[in-house]
Amino acid sequence: MWHRLCYNDPMIERWKMAVTSKAIILFSAAMSVLFSSYGQKQMHVDPLSCTSLMLFCPNPQNPQMGLQGTGFVVTQNGTNYLISNWHVLSGRAWPTMKAEMSMGTNQIVPTNVIIYFRKTPIGGCKPILESLYDSNGVALWFEHQLGGTNIDVVALPLPSIHDDEIVIMPLDLGLAETDILLGPAMAVSIIGFPRYITIPNDMPLWKTGYIASDPDLDNGGFPRFLVGVNARPGMSGCAGAWWLWESRSCRDCILCAATCGGLT
Repeated sequence: MWHRLCYNDPMIERWKMAVTSKAIILFSAAMSVLFSSYGQKQMHVDPLSCTSLMLFCPNPQNPQMGLQGTGFVVTQNGTNYLISNWHVLSGRAWPTMKAEMSMGTNQIVPTNVIIYFRKTPIGGCKPILESLYDSNGVALWFEHQLGGTNIDVVALPLPSIHDDEIVIMPLDLGLAETDILLGPAMAVSIIGFPRYITIPNDMPLWKTGYIASDPDLDNGGFPRFLVGVNARPGMSGCAGAWWLWESRSCRDCILCAATCGGLT
């Protein structure tokens, strides 16, 4: 139930590069810009803004309340996967596993996630409800083989979404091949949906910080490193980016899922 993802799983061969690298934050060196027309005004929107999706995990006993997070979609072998943090979909604080919702003395975890897919690349969303567990109570997401309490990343398959009213814009896994050398003090941006902040056209917020520990050194004995950024609740699970202005050699793969934890 907690270790469905293994290194040799061919279904996520490209995505597995992320969770076995020295990172827990998704980055790209993409410098392209999306050009769109909005009425008579030409819009210049970064593609990573379009890939970020707001998530809401409702309280099963009070659906108006719940947990907010961020995610993004990748596509592998024709199947879409929602990538986010383990603590977002499980509803349990990382790494303590304590439920983040309660009713009286009862701890409550979400059973569904609402994904706010885009109606157009640059604005408007349609909420779609996805189950987090099967009929036997087994989690439907994939995890790193070390478990979600150690590697705070999950991949939820989305095989049943067929809706003409939404536009699914997967993050390009080819960005993992970007030639880049990571190091402390490099600028980092995370792209997500902080609570209580509304961005025009339902777009995410960008917040910038820096790599705060050596990426080649395991943090806490696990393949992850720290980032110093003033993140806010609701941005957990978001994508991120570092921008380069010159070519560098690559020692680690680029892609992984993000956590808004770390230094503030």
